[in-house]
Amino acid sequence: MAPALKTVSGTKEIPLQLREDYGRYPDLAAPDGGLQTGAAPSGQLAPTPAPDVSAPGLSEQDNVNTVGGAIVPPDVNGDIGLDQNGNRIYIQYINLVWGVFDVNGSLIAGPFAGNSFWSGFGGPCEANNDGDPVVLYDDAAGQWFFSQFSIGQGVQCVAISTTSDPLGPYHRYAFEVSPGKQNDYPKIGVWDDGTTGSTGQSAYTFTVRDFPFSSSGFMGAGVMERDAMLVGAPAQFIKFSQPCVTNECVEGQLPPHLAGSPPPAGTCPTFWTAIDAAYDDSPHSVDGYRNHQLCVDWANINNTTYTEGPLVAAGSNFDRFLGDVDQTGGETLDSLVFFTMYRAQYRWFGNYASVVLNTTVDAGNERAGIRWAETRSANGATGWGLQQDGTYAPNDGLERWMGSIAQDQSGNIALGYSVTPGDNGFPSVRYTTRTAGDTAGTMPGGEVSCYEGTGAQIGSSGRWGDYSSMSVDPSDDCTFWYTQEYYETTGSFDFNTRICSFKFADCGGPPPPECTVDADCDNGLYCDGAETCNAGTCEAGTPPVCDDGLFCNGTETCNEGTDSCDPGASPCPDLCDEVDDICIGCGDGTCDPGEDCNTCPQDCISGTTEGAVCGNGICEAGNGENGENCSADCNARLTGKPSNRFSCGFGDSYAPDGCGDANCTTGGFQCTEVPVDAVNYCCGDLTCEGAEDSNSCEVDCGPAPFCGDGQIDFPSEQCDGSNLDGQSCESLGFESGVLSCTPDSCEFDTSLCVPFSCGAKGDSCSTDSDCCSNACKRNGTCR
Repeated sequence: MAPALKTVSGTKEIPLQLREDYGRYPDLAAPDGGLQTGAAPSGQLAPTPAPDVSAPGLSEQDNVNTVGGAIVPPDVNGDIGLDQNGNRIYIQYINLVWGVFDVNGSLIAGPFAGNSFWSGFGGPCEANNDGDPVVLYDDAAGQWFFSQFSIGQGVQCVAISTTSDPLGPYHRYAFEVSPGKQNDYPKIGVWDDGTTGSTGQSAYTFTVRDFPFSSSGFMGAGVMERDAMLVGAPAQFIKFSQPCVTNECVEGQLPPHLAGSPPPAGTCPTFWTAIDAAYDDSPHSVDGYRNHQLCVDWANINNTTYTEGPLVAAGSNFDRFLGDVDQTGGETLDSLVFFTMYRAQYRWFGNYASVVLNTTVDAGNERAGIRWAETRSANGATGWGLQQDGTYAPNDGLERWMGSIAQDQSGNIALGYSVTPGDNGFPSVRYTTRTAGDTAGTMPGGEVSCYEGTGAQIGSSGRWGDYSSMSVDPSDDCTFWYTQEYYETTGSFDFNTRICSFKFADCGGPPPPECTVDADCDNGLYCDGAETCNAGTCEAGTPPVCDDGLFCNGTETCNEGTDSCDPGASPCPDLCDEVDDICIGCGDGTCDPGEDCNTCPQDCISGTTEGAVCGNGICEAGNGENGENCSADCNARLTGKPSNRFSCGFGDSYAPDGCGDANCTTGGFQCTEVPVDAVNYCCGDLTCEGAEDSNSCEVDCGPAPFCGDGQIDFPSEQCDGSNLDGQSCESLGFESGVLSCTPDSCEFDTSLCVPFSCGAKGDSCSTDSDCCSNACKRNGTCR
């Protein structure tokens, strides 16, 4: 029976900012390559189940009776869960009332005013009943989440039941998510990574549209501190405002909502947006599904990051340049074509994650259809790729829009929506399905009616739905529950809603295969290699080998940011000989001629014996050691000598302090190897004013170099007595043994050193196994 006429004190329209009334326009994009024109293509594995429940939900009359006024649109929203006694209940929350239903569809509590949760709370949440409601059952916590906005204050009102009792009491919050703006069209999801505390990613995810527009922000994506809110503690939130400028506008974005088991600990939530490259303001040139990952640090929210991942390209083009939807005897209805429709359901299957989402598109000739998609990630957080997508628009002249999509534990997918036969029928509530094994990109189960409308909407500014809700019963993780708007009688501000449930008989069996072909697994990233499908499970690819094995080129690695091989860093601080594949110059480990303790300390202080070694207690010749560049060794030689002496190494020239160039022959003071006596070794002939004058010009006299004094005199001596200069058989390239010094020539005696059975550094080789280092260089010598 049609409802009685009603008198209302006033009507109100929830403002959806920048509603675009396109009228009818010709198609601007290429034909939709994913269009499904048959309601039930051949090859279906199971038909769409008939509804188990189809019951009336809340209506405009409930608004009139409860809050004293009428409103459009209804913003139909609901979820299924448990009450405090373990009974399954369904809660529907619309503009501007909410109520509790049993699983037979009977109203058992309510309707209540939409702002009743905040009674006594004070502020705009108690004072205003502005709508855009969200109700969620937080399955892991066993608590109910309610939220709506407050227009004009930028406040998001939240109430969470302290137990499973949806009637309260509640933990209540007022988050100023859009200061000085309107937090339009808020959408919220539950995110749970199975952890608690500040190190986890537990959150209530949300998106809002900030109005008025500004270059500093438009779409806002954020998280609320779920763990704190569940116990009524002070809670933080963080929101990233995304700029809306030319060719860069994230519109109609959705937060993820978890169904079923949580993903691996630490998995960050990913936000989703369907884009039509020809229509949407986007930096991408192809149609697809944008994704942004938000990783929160609750211990220090300033460390929270929000990063866009690679676009998941659509399997085929789709067109979102669509006008309004026609109906019989009524006004045209808003298609909300520029939104990705609530929810973006996330499900973890144990070895991969799956997200399903949908948006309204032009299926051709200005007829509304629904593009739906499933994306997958092997680790649940990154590397998202397209599993399947398609456009559901059977070739029957009907228009389908205002969808909501979900997936059960077996991978079966259900899509609910409004449908109208254009100018030959009234808007109705229907749904279609696919099983996990059906042909990818199709909804072959056929279309089923939840309820057929018998009236049209008039005089309501064309506002319809704004969103609907498809959810899955957590009790069995199989039963779908859907709620949507319709009209029983043609009228203005006179909507009805419907609640339906249905289930696949085989749900609860083995989970769907992760893949059937390699293409299902390959994420297209070069650094990951080509992933393959093995018996229904994706296996990781073999990463590319970037390193060419050449010492001089360093170690080349694959850069995941650019998805390409990066050149390695040179292992040599100076130069590298690409022929011998070794370092040359300073840094090659050898104190070469021309290097000394100052110019190349890493080689010359290390104890390598080609030239001077600063720090061994000996002022050595050959590399320019003197009191200036190796005082630790050379200044000691001045002990007991006249203070004006300048200590030099053998073979170096110097100018003693006693005479100036004007009195002494330039270059006349050269060290020689002519001993003056057995104790001192005085260098050179001293000439001052043409005569030998040892009182005026003094020379540097040091210990006489001779074999057997225990001091190594370079370059004529390698060792002296027991002073082996820190060398051993091993350091000289032998495997083991005892190194000694010849008593007459001060040379190394290696007769007791045992050679290697394999090649040492510099030995000739033909293969790596010829060398002790297991590395034969290209020049045929061991490394």
